[in-house]
Amino acid sequence: MDERSEEVQVKEVRMIKRLSKVGWIVLAALSCLVLVVLPACAGPAEEEVAVITLTAATWMPATAGQSVMVEAFLEDLKTESGGQLDYVWHPGGSLLGPFDLYEGCTEGLADIVMCALHYSAGRFPTMDALYQPIGISSAWVATHVINDFYEEFQPAEVADTHPLFWHGSAPLVMYTKEPVQELADLNGMILRCGSSNNPILEALGATPSNIPMADVYESISKNLLDGCMIGADGFTVWALGDVVAYTTFPKICGCDVFLVTMNNDKWNSLPADLQEVVTSVSASYIDEACQMWEDENTASCNLGESKGVEFITLCAEEQALWEDTLQAVLDDYVAARVDAGKSQSEVEGWLDYIAERVDYWTQEQIDAGIPFLP
Repeated sequence: MDERSEEVQVKEVRMIKRLSKVGWIVLAALSCLVLVVLPACAGPAEEEVAVITLTAATWMPATAGQSVMVEAFLEDLKTESGGQLDYVWHPGGSLLGPFDLYEGCTEGLADIVMCALHYSAGRFPTMDALYQPIGISSAWVATHVINDFYEEFQPAEVADTHPLFWHGSAPLVMYTKEPVQELADLNGMILRCGSSNNPILEALGATPSNIPMADVYESISKNLLDGCMIGADGFTVWALGDVVAYTTFPKICGCDVFLVTMNNDKWNSLPADLQEVVTSVSASYIDEACQMWEDENTASCNLGESKGVEFITLCAEEQALWEDTLQAVLDDYVAARVDAGKSQSEVEGWLDYIAERVDYWTQEQIDAGIPFLP
C-alpha cells in the first residue's frame, strides 16, 4: 500500500470517529429535549384531592341495626363522593352519650349524629307530636310519617343542625317481668321509657323512669324496674329476653323518633357538589331505614319467642279502653302547646296531619305486602 493510500485511510477513520462523536452528542441533545418537552405536553400534574373527615357518633351499640345502618350511610357518602368524604365512627356512646348527642352536634363535638329526640326532654315540642298516642302502625309507617311531617312543617327547633334523614320505631311495646293483659296490671309498675313518652305511662297508671337504655338490663335483673316500654327491637339490641317474661303490644303508645343530622358549620363548609352528594345519599336512606327496622323487629320478635317470652295482644275491649284513656294525653299535649303560644288550630293541624299520613302509609304498607307485628 503506498503512502497516499495510507493517508486516505487515516483520514477516513478520523472522519468516522468524528461523525460517531457528533452522533452521540446529537442523540444526547435529543434525549434531553424529549425529557423537557414530554412533561410540558402532558399538561399540569393532577392536584391531590383534599379529604374531609367527618366525625360521627351515636349512643346505640355498634351491632344494633340502627348503628349498622348509619355506618353504611357513612360508607356510601365516602363512595359517592369519590373518597372526598371520609369518616371516623363512634358508636355505643364512646364519644357522646344519649343525652348529649344533639347538643354535641350543635357545638361541633361531632359532625354527624344519630340521636333519639326523647333524650332531650322539652327540646323538640313540635316534633313531640309524633310521640303522641295516635296509632302508629309500624316502623315502616313511622319512618315515612316522620319524614313527611318534618318536610311539611320544617320546625325551627331543629334548625340549629342540618337534618339529613329521620326514622322511627315500631309502636312501643311493653317488656315486663309480670304479664300486662289489662290496664289494671300496670298499677304500681315502674317502666323505663323515653321522656317524651312519660305522659302515656302516667295516664295508664304506671310510673315512668328515664334511665339510659344501656342501664335497663341490669335494673330489671335487680328488680329496680318492672320492665320498659320501647320499640320492638328490645330482644336483639338490648338482650331483654334474658330478664323479662312477657311482651305486650298495645298498638297505641306512640313510637320513638330518631334523627340523623349534621353540624351546621360543617354543612356550610362543604362545597356545593359534596352537599349534593350528602343530600342524595340521605334521601335514599329513608327506604333503607324502613327496611332496617322491619328486619330488626322481625329478628327481635323471633329471638324473643326462642327465649320463651310470651307475647300478649290486647282484646278489642281492652284496646278500646286504652285508647279512651290516652285521649287525655292528646288533649294535654294540645293545651301545653297552646299555653306556649301556639294556636289550637295549628297544633290540632299537626295531629290531624300525622293521623292522615298514618292512614296513607298504612295502606301503602298493606298494598306492598309488608307484614305488621302482632
